[in-house]
Amino acid sequence: MMQVPSLAVSTIRAHEGLRLTSYQDQGGTWTIGYGTTQGVTPGQTITIEQAESYLIRDAVKALTAVKNGLSSSAWEGLNVNQRAALCSFVYNVGSGNWQRSTMRDLINQGATPSRVAKEFPRWILVNGQPSEGLRKRRQDEADLYLMNNARGIVAALALVYLLLKG
Repeated sequence: MMQVPSLAVSTIRAHEGLRLTSYQDQGGTWTIGYGTTQGVTPGQTITIEQAESYLIRDAVKALTAVKNGLSSSAWEGLNVNQRAALCSFVYNVGSGNWQRSTMRDLINQGATPSRVAKEFPRWILVNGQPSEGLRKRRQDEADLYLMNNARGIVAALALVYLLLKG
């Protein structure tokens, strides 16, 4: 199984929140746990342990979709923070949207991180309307994408602190 960066999991947790009873998200999709949508039904309840399991399962799927959408050289060229940011992004927008995205194309074409990061804010609409929650999430993902390994741990921990602080 692919190893999901801990920063991806932290970012997803912070932006999805935890709900142990199913609900309809802003787009009307039945959701539970940390944003899980697969097989969710109205009135469903889960445990924290199930929510954690679904989170990891879905994050692995998202990261696998990221890897599968990139050339091997593009994938190998990503640092752990970039992989984490893209995992969170795909967890939220879905693998189909990722496969059709300009962001994916740019990474495969070798675009600079700053150029790629400009794509995150384009993904803030829910039913055609801007979402403040998605605007914040995309900014956090773009910031994470731009953190290089040299800035590393201190910057990453600062981001996690800010995400958890809310």
